[in-house]
Amino acid sequence: MRVLVTGSAGYIGAVLVRSLELSGHEVRGVDAQFFREARVADENTGADLRAADVRRIEADDLRGVDAVVDLAALCNDPLGGLNPSVTFEVNHLAAVRTARLAREAGASRFVFSSSCSIYGLNSRHPLTESDPVRPLTPYAMAKHRAEQDIARLADDDFSPTFLRNATAYGPSPSFRLDLVVNYQTALAVTRKEVRLRDDGLAWRPFLHVEDLCATVRAVLEAPRETVHNEIFNVGPSDDCHRIREVAELIVATVAGAKLKTGKEDHHDERSYRVDDAKIRQAIPGLRWRKRLRDGISELADFYQSIGLSEKDLTSERFNRLATVIGHQRAGRLDSRLYWAAGCYPSGNNF
Repeated sequence: MRVLVTGSAGYIGAVLVRSLELSGHEVRGVDAQFFREARVADENTGADLRAADVRRIEADDLRGVDAVVDLAALCNDPLGGLNPSVTFEVNHLAAVRTARLAREAGASRFVFSSSCSIYGLNSRHPLTESDPVRPLTPYAMAKHRAEQDIARLADDDFSPTFLRNATAYGPSPSFRLDLVVNYQTALAVTRKEVRLRDDGLAWRPFLHVEDLCATVRAVLEAPRETVHNEIFNVGPSDDCHRIREVAELIVATVAGAKLKTGKEDHHDERSYRVDDAKIRQAIPGLRWRKRLRDGISELADFYQSIGLSEKDLTSERFNRLATVIGHQRAGRLDSRLYWAAGCYPSGNNF
């Protein structure tokens, strides 16, 4: 299958491109290249990877592909809150535009990377895809609107699928520390402590980035009728944890690390668990191979291999919001997150 991946140089995209290629797919990619400094490994792939803002691609950029995997987005709540109007422009309007272009170009499959964060508020039970959503942030709201508008484009020739991904963690060639498991494990490795900012009672579903990419691949390869215009929770129901539990697991895994508790009267209202039954029934062969404890051990080894230092915890390099603000302060990105003249990345196979 010929697959175009938007956001191909990002945290998930860098892993997905490699995963698809190893499975025999022909891969092309586009990425705005905001986070070049976050690379920790050179990926010598055969993919045709091009620097391009997803807001400016055209149908010709998608000609000849069988499927599009749309990962391009302002990738979390802090970055999404920097300029909400730009977040809706990128995460909602540009995503819908990409889907329209994909349909126009003749792509038959479209996989949209959504988020479990659209569920939003506390729930007493694991949430299914048919439960109401209550997105609390511009990031989550934009993802939900994109789901709704892209679904309206489905027809006999164009088949979108929506993946509400759990919170990702694990090593990637384009690394991030602004993910809770990645960051807390980094604290444990470099400072021998794990810190809670609040009571730690909020629930999150978690999924290793390699298992997330395996899910995308499984959806692309699944029979059309099983995934056509469907929404799927992506993340194991039995690997949902309270943030405090995550911290305790990290302390138990990383030798010498200690837990520092947060303010008991502070609570994160973004709290949700998810039910994974629907995707397991739709794709019986899908297996999520890594659990949180495995990923924490893997991250600890990964940090040793790249020489992660305490300085990295506070630098711009591995924090998406800090990186974008740094680009803006230096005049490289404007207020709408377009590259300034002379700063735009160029060339292929970046």
